[in-house]
Amino acid sequence: MPDAAEIKVISGGAMRRFLTEAAPLFEQASGHKVSIRFGLTREMKAEIEAGAVFDLALLPRSAIDELVQGGKIAPGTVTDVVRSLVGLMVRTGSAEPYIGTVDAFKSVLRRAKAISYSKGPSGLYVAELLQRLGLTAEMKDKTVFAIGRPVGEVIASGEAEIGMQQIIENQPHGIIADRMQL
Repeated sequence: MPDAAEIKVISGGAMRRFLTEAAPLFEQASGHKVSIRFGLTREMKAEIEAGAVFDLALLPRSAIDELVQGGKIAPGTVTDVVRSLVGLMVRTGSAEPYIGTVDAFKSVLRRAKAISYSKGPSGLYVAELLQRLGLTAEMKDKTVFAIGRPVGEVIASGEAEIGMQQIIENQPHGIIADRMQL
């Protein structure tokens, strides 16, 4: 195809599973080649700030907004294409905790011997959530950070009872579907 182009994508890791499946389908349908570089959000953002060449950046909205303010992404070109939800997980075989109210959710966290979340974008959300709920100090000593691995692995290993991370990061692990608005 004479009009085929290489589309350079910079993406945070949360999109890896989706893009690994979607990119070949897009390439087959369009004739274009997709080149994707995955990394931690802060690394991808730093590369863009340093002048990385790309056609599409798939990063959390807060990082994109900062890049627009810094003149690294053109204003008016930002489009929300994905919403990545943070889910709560427990180890397979464990009872699914009721988290349908704020008080119930707080109670589940308080009863857990250990909780886990990442230091990435979803972890920042969880840390802010714990602060809003007044639980930051209470959770500090029983938090096991998932660094370099999905939170689901921390839960599956038994290092923590409750985990919170972007759902897409933990699809192979037993995620519960109970939801509430926080």
